[in-house]
Amino acid sequence: MATITRTPTPSLFDIPSPAPAPQVPKTLEETGLRTDFIEQLLVKTLYTGEATGLVVADRMRLPFGLLEPLIEHARAERLVEVRGTTGSGSASTSSMVSTREGSPGFSNQISSSPAAT
Repeated sequence: MATITRTPTPSLFDIPSPAPAPQVPKTLEETGLRTDFIEQLLVKTLYTGEATGLVVADRMRLPFGLLEPLIEHARAERLVEVRGTTGSGSASTSSMVSTREGSPGFSNQISSSPAAT
């Protein structure tokens, strides 16, 4: 009878990471994406339903402080509706919901060139 020799499977902690995690961007320019592209992604993220600003930031993997001016711009353009806020400034969490389909100024097609120009 043959003996089967098994080598232990390494855990995820034993496997070296191929690359370090990227730095969290401090400005919209550091994302490498155009501002209008990020705004379109913001609105598309809200098509799933109402969410707080912090939840949207988490879904988009961007700091809320970067998205806050875009939320205000989208609100001014009537792309999103802010239902209420708590706190002030960067500490605020905004409840928002996307507007009805066919919002003015928003195309359902995101441009295929997201890189900053």
